[in-house]
Formats: sequence, structure tokens, C-alpha cells
Amino acid sequence: FEATRQSLLAELVSRMEPPLYLSLKNSQNTIRKEKILNIFSRFVPPEIIPELIKQEKNRNNNKVQKKYVSILFSDIRSFTTITEENNAQQVVDFLNRHFEIMVGIIKKYGGTIDKFIGDAIVAVFGISGNPEQINNNAVSAAIEMINNIENVDCSKLILKGNTYNIGVGIHYGEAIIGNIGSSDKSAYTVIGDVVGIAEELEGVTKYYKKPVLFSKAVMKHINNQISVETVIQEKTNTDWPGGLYSPSNQTFQ
Repeated sequence: FEATRQSLLAELVSRMEPPLYLSLKNSQNTIRKEKILNIFSRFVPPEIIPELIKQEKNRNNNKVQKKYVSILFSDIRSFTTITEENNAQQVVDFLNRHFEIMVGIIKKYGGTIDKFIGDAIVAVFGISGNPEQINNNAVSAAIEMINNIENVDCSKLILKGNTYNIGVGIHYGEAIIGNIGSSDKSAYTVIGDVVGIAEELEGVTKYYKKPVLFSKAVMKHINNQISVETVIQEKTNTDWPGGLYSPSNQTFQ
């Protein structure tokens, strides 16, 4: 009788195994999907998450693409001084509050966070959405970022003047987009001159005393909804043969 009971129990378990396994697998897939959505939603607008998940699934195929995008490069001015005058925890807490507000604005305008480099943000506009709007969106995001610095809580930070500033450079051009790295670690990222030029533009914002600077390539693709002023005329500077441009002063609070 005992042998018969064990045989029946074994048969019952074997019949239950496939549905139990399937249920567990579906549960794991759901949890994994939720984790992916939670991670992506911190850096990109919700509407483009499905496309990024699709790209992640194809990453082992080493698919890359060339695409025209607008790169926004933002950096905190005098950050070295901030790190010297505050302890490590104060600096990290400040950066987290800064990133929280700035990333929210970038996402609002359809941008994707490519990476953080210390205190710098590299964002991409144009991975998805209307290509005719990406430069307008990038410049609009930059203006709103400058106007929201005062909303970053700096009460626990030692700062000269009790505030801080950022510079933003924006350039539009062709970039290579794909998964880049080693077998141990890779990232879906953007490379090309367009990134380096955006960084250079941010670097000269201090020299020209403008919080936001963008190239002629960007200026040619924005509409009249954004008021623009010329910082350097197109034919008077060999370093920037296309000229330098900035949102008009009245766009900033």
C-alpha cells in the first residue's frame, strides 16, 4: 500500500511540475520586467521605455545605428570648490538633489540620460519622438534647467552666495548609437564628435558669460518659439565657424 501511495504521489507531482514551473517562470519574468521599467523610468521618458527594452533584447546582436541627435552637456560650475568646502556626504546629497530636478526636466522634454560624469550630465534628444522637435526640446530643457537651480535645496551646503550655477552646451549632429563595452560590462550609449562639441560648448559658457550656448546646427533647427541671440557672428571666429548662439536673456528668470 505504501509503495502504491508513493507512486501516486510521484505521478501527481510530475503532473504538477510543468504548470508550477511555468507559473514560476512567468512570475520571474514579471519581476524582471518591473525591475527594468523601474530602472529605465529614472532616466528616460516613460513613452520611450518599450523601445529601449526592445533595443536591450537585441543587444547581443551588436546592432548599432547612425542617427542625428541633439546632445545636451551640463556641468556644475566651481564644483571643485564645493567639494573642498563640504564633506563627502554633503556633496553626494547635494548632487542627488541636483540630479533629481535636472533629470526630471530632461525627461519632461523627451531627453534620455546617456551618462553621469561626476557632476556632469550627458543627455540625448532624438532617440525617439518627432525629429523636427528635438532641438527645440533640448534648448527648452536647458532654459528650464537654468531657471530651476533655485529649487535645488542647498541649505546644508557651504556655498558662496548661497547658490551655485551650471553651464549647458548643446550640439546637433550624427552620432553612433549602440551597446559599447566589454563582455563583462557594456552600456547603450552615444559616441561621436557631436558629444565632444557639446562638451566644448559647455566649457566656453563661462568665457562668454552665458549659461547656455549652442551651435549653428542647433540654431538652424529651432523655431521662432525660442528667442535667440547671437553670441559670435558666423564669419568672425575661426574656432566656431558657424557662430555661437544662446537663448535671449529674457528667457531666464
